[in-house]
Amino acid sequence: MRNVTAKDVAEACGGKIISGNPDTVLAHISIDSRKMQGDDLFVPIIGEKNDAHRFIVSAMENGAAASLTSEHDTAPEGCTGTLIRVEDTVRALQALGHMLRERLQIPVVGITGSVGKTSTREMTACAIASKYNTFRTPANHNSQVGVPITISEIPAEAEVAVLELGMSEPGEMTAIAKTAEVDIAIMTNIGVAHIENLGSRENILKEKLHIQDGMKEG
Repeated sequence: MRNVTAKDVAEACGGKIISGNPDTVLAHISIDSRKMQGDDLFVPIIGEKNDAHRFIVSAMENGAAASLTSEHDTAPEGCTGTLIRVEDTVRALQALGHMLRERLQIPVVGITGSVGKTSTREMTACAIASKYNTFRTPANHNSQVGVPITISEIPAEAEVAVLELGMSEPGEMTAIAKTAEVDIAIMTNIGVAHIENLGSRENILKEKLHIQDGMKEG
């Protein structure tokens, strides 16, 4: 992220700063409270077995400058950074990713499918990189949490971004697609991954086709 303040984050997410400095400058997003830098925004994710809100204070002790929260109306004891109240931390993260995507003045290629996403991403990025400074999704950060974080890490010198977009349940691709707003979409083969959540290969295809939901007309 470049030139992003806590106030910018709150506005993008429809949130409210409940403690700390609105002018705090943030450069990175992290969901791991153990790996913080001094200009990080911590995003606590509520999972099936763990609620990372309990690590907000720990994240700040480890160097985080700010944190989102959907569970506090006032700062918890030990909170030393800027705290931003939002309704849902994942949706807020996606809204922030969308804001950052809108600031980019470069084309974005999105790659989805059941199999071959990563290899197709690498081949596509390598081909484009022969002419343009190209950023690509690191590792497999292709989820509704990983994609907005990936967007936040696109450097200023990038001329093209190649993003891998994954999904595992109904509705997820639409959320990711609206965050990424790809200009070019590539779909690989449709297999049976996550068929237990979607019921059939036809439904998987329908879900994957929602990559178009974030594309602009024309």
